Amino acid sequence: MRTGYSYNNSCMASALDKSEVVVRELNATPGSFIAGVRFDLRWDSAKFAELCEALQAETHQHAGSSNPPRDLSQLFWYCGTFIPRWVQQRDFTIGQSHVNCEKVCLLLKRLGDAWFADDSLLANDEFTTLLAATSPPATDSVKRGRV
Repeated sequence: MRTGYSYNNSCMASALDKSEVVVRELNATPGSFIAGVRFDLRWDSAKFAELCEALQAETHQHAGSSNPPRDLSQLFWYCGTFIPRWVQQRDFTIGQSHVNCEKVCLLLKRLGDAWFADDSLLANDEFTTLLAATSPPATDSVKRGRV
């Protein structure tokens, strides 16, 4: 992924947090969701949610823009192509039964559609529903780290 992405948003603290997520994922830094999936074959539901929330925020921030940032377009493309292919490979799925690949792919497709086809923006309630469907609720054994 490309390095050197700079994001400048003075709106709110949560927007700043989302920009940090965007930078982390664009650069696939160690500890990022993308690096975890690609190199460690590890699904991190919290980081996936952060990534999706950042992508959702970007679709709304840049809605109607005739010239969306190229780096963000690259991230949307990467998330919509690489992640769905990668998480469906046999090597990845071993030990990752908690990941609902079909729902993950649907959410990433919808986010990409919202980015590349402005008329497909996800309403926040639809986004929340799709994100919640990507992984089952934590059980007591998952919370205790026994999975």
